[in-house]
Amino acid sequence: TQQEYRRLLASARDAVPGNSISTDDMVGFPGETDDEFAQTISFVEHMEFSKLHVFRFSRREGTRAAAMPNQVSGKIAQERSRRVIELGAHLEHTFNRRFVGEEMEVLWERGEILGSHRRWTGLTDNYIRCCTETPVEVDLTNQVTGSRLIATVPGGIRGDVDGVTVPRLIQPDSTNSSEFTVLGS
Repeated sequence: TQQEYRRLLASARDAVPGNSISTDDMVGFPGETDDEFAQTISFVEHMEFSKLHVFRFSRREGTRAAAMPNQVSGKIAQERSRRVIELGAHLEHTFNRRFVGEEMEVLWERGEILGSHRRWTGLTDNYIRCCTETPVEVDLTNQVTGSRLIATVPGGIRGDVDGVTVPRLIQPDSTNSSEFTVLGS
């Protein structure tokens, strides 16, 4: 039940503060009513997931679901999907923002050369996508470094790697000092 799930997540959050809890959400399954969709939105908002993976039901001939009554129209399913994706982006941003100013370890996975600099992406131990830049000669591939998380960016967070002078390819958004825009992306 929803109540049991709430208790389970509360226990997980108490046991591991700052953990990232994501969920998968399918919208537009046959029989999904407007009220049920509203309940889903309410539940997802209340649970404050760090990330949502949203899937729109896709009818496949020959499956039991394809023969079910009360198929949700593609237009309605598409709008529901858009709303849940938008909610997911908001929840992810809210979760990530909690860590601005924190020092966390980041496993750096990929670096893209951009002239004399590299743009790196990696993950914190609680699965926040982190990005940074370094001079081109710095190789962080598969390295775990301490990083000061300095601002949210779309889909993640900006970090400064301890001990590395960082060029500023990621610039502050003038409307909010803790929001950044990635240049050249």
